[in-house]
Amino acid sequence: MLKNNIQDIYFAISYKDYVEHYDDFNNLLMLSTALRLNLPLITFDEELLNLYHKLKS
Repeated sequence: MLKNNIQDIYFAISYKDYVEHYDDFNNLLMLSTALRLNLPLITFDEELLNLYHKLKS
């Protein structure tokens, strides 16, 4: 288990147009953590995976 930090919160807020439900906010926290720690993101959420690849490159 990894802890989120303030950077992750700011990241999720910066993509507020993506957030429609709490689950979306949670997804952005996981995405931010993966990017921050240079970890792969494993998900079945196609939209989230596309955003991950877009931001990773």
